[in-house]
Amino acid sequence: MKSSLRILVALIITNLNAQVGVNTTTPTSMLDVNGTARIRSLAVPSNGLAGNLKMIVASDLGELFELESPDLHVKNGQIVVENNSSDREKVTKIETNFNTKNNWDLDLDGANSDTSTFIIERTGGGELKIKGIQNGTEGKRIRIVNNSDKDMKFEESNINPPSDRIYIYTKEDKLKWSSALLVYTTEVNGGHWLLLDYDGD
Repeated sequence: MKSSLRILVALIITNLNAQVGVNTTTPTSMLDVNGTARIRSLAVPSNGLAGNLKMIVASDLGELFELESPDLHVKNGQIVVENNSSDREKVTKIETNFNTKNNWDLDLDGANSDTSTFIIERTGGGELKIKGIQNGTEGKRIRIVNNSDKDMKFEESNINPPSDRIYIYTKEDKLKWSSALLVYTTEVNGGHWLLLDYDGD
């Protein structure tokens, strides 16, 4: 009797840990469905929907994974999509003395790596000449805003390293109370900034 009980318990444990296949005799997961799947009904939590939601996603092999999305939220019982980061531009203000910046360090590889707009405020000096900007990376876009009544001028220069240089593709190269868009590329001459858009006064 005891022997039979041991065998029965062993079989139950084996079945609990076994892989189950639907339309397959060789399951590769705890539950392996060879075909489509459907859930007839899903219960809503007794306290309602709240907070962030998790999604079930499938790999190209049909494996299911849990994915938590920071963009999916519940508001007033409704599922909404909100992007709280990538659709917003980071703006940084920089106070500086207007002079010549050969290799201007805007900390693009540090605290300002995710900054897209720099508002430049003058603390003194005359004209701000920008001949180069450090630490450009492929596809990096920055808008520089001159928040002063003194000129800010971009200049092409043979400064070193060449990767800091600015190439001008606008009719104007000088601005005040306005802005300019620069884009970094490694596709030409090993890498440099392109002045592409200019809002003149």
